[in-house]
Amino acid sequence: MTIETIEYLLRLSAVWLALLLFYRWAAPGWAFALRRGYLWFTAAAGALIPLLSFAALADAGQLSGLPTLPTALTLTKTVTGSPPAGAVTGGTPGSVLPWLYGAGVLLMGARTLVQWFRLEQWWRSGTRSRYAGYPVVRHRAVSGPFVVWGRIYLPAHLPDAALTRTALIHEAAHLRRRHHYDTFFLTLGSCLLWCHPLWWWLRHELAAVHEYEADAAVVRSVSAKSYSLQLVRSALAPPPGLGLFSSPLKQRIQMLTSNPDRRFRLLPFLSFLLLLATLVVACSDVGETIVPNEEVFTAVPTVHLEPTAEIDEYPRLLNGPAGNPAPENLIRAIYGEIRYPRQARQMAYTGSVRATVVIDADGRFRDDLSIFRELSTDEPPAGGQQLVITGYPTDDAEPLADNVRHSVLVTEVARTLGALGDFYPVQAQGKPTSVVLELDFTFNLEPAQ
Repeated sequence: MTIETIEYLLRLSAVWLALLLFYRWAAPGWAFALRRGYLWFTAAAGALIPLLSFAALADAGQLSGLPTLPTALTLTKTVTGSPPAGAVTGGTPGSVLPWLYGAGVLLMGARTLVQWFRLEQWWRSGTRSRYAGYPVVRHRAVSGPFVVWGRIYLPAHLPDAALTRTALIHEAAHLRRRHHYDTFFLTLGSCLLWCHPLWWWLRHELAAVHEYEADAAVVRSVSAKSYSLQLVRSALAPPPGLGLFSSPLKQRIQMLTSNPDRRFRLLPFLSFLLLLATLVVACSDVGETIVPNEEVFTAVPTVHLEPTAEIDEYPRLLNGPAGNPAPENLIRAIYGEIRYPRQARQMAYTGSVRATVVIDADGRFRDDLSIFRELSTDEPPAGGQQLVITGYPTDDAEPLADNVRHSVLVTEVARTLGALGDFYPVQAQGKPTSVVLELDFTFNLEPAQ
């Protein structure tokens, strides 16, 4: 798992935690529709606010793109050849985590499909009717009332007619407020975020709001006292009981028997705006000054494709071509991956790109710190190996916009180096160390044949 992925998940968690804690403090006085909207806003804000940091780095030329799953899985491939002395071989925790996550997604998805298949069986074999325009099915396997896919599911036998009527009013209210759409998206989210506890907290809070809204609809037809007694009796019933009426019991009875003050409050509103602004600044690096390119690497030694005194060996790719010296190992891997972009060949566009690549002490390629920029015509080349990529113009030549022309070569170099995977840890005096590779890529076109 890449550093960028971990950083994104940490920032997402920070946003969710802050907004959910604010919800627990401020929400008791809110209308139910406002609570529901706030919780969905929380889910969206947690996913989007951390992305602002990656956008800021991309605009500054310090980020070539977001982390991808194939990059996180490259360490699982077989390592061939003899590793350098002191190199770490075998898998790493980062190579196992994506497989564990994927297994969890598959398990949750299979569980959901089995549940949906069972619901379809109940629908086909149960007793059908209609209530308030909504389809109703009764089945002996249903333990408590619920709604799915616009249908109301009831147990085959309820204790009395009053409880049956209450259950139908309650479930019809869920459908009238489109809660089943929320449930569908929450189920999909739980398959993808099965390992994130804050997602389950958010889902629990949203499910509680659904029950509050349905309860409010019931007390328009049934007295609050009678409905509260029904809730208590259902909760005390022996298993399997009526699951609908058991959670969250205490809060629901308090809601039914109280008259909360729902007036607009300025302090919670201003507090929310302040919290949101703080999260945007803190979790998206909006207020952080981007370090100039020439100052980024002052803390790590510079390494070119020539022997130096600082390191014991050249950086060698974990999955690079076997049987070659370390510099050739890297160069062959680059030439095997890089392509002359078709857009550049259409415009007969040539140029040079300098890649300043960071490899950390664990051998990980740090695309968040690496810099890729196009060289001006009067800028001298780097002191290391020059890599030349030759292509031919295409027949369908067409002009490129300036923003595309100045990024197409840089994008290809960044993609190529990111696709190479990680390295064996580089040793300096017998200890792993971070290094920097500075490579120049020159794109030339031969005359069309």
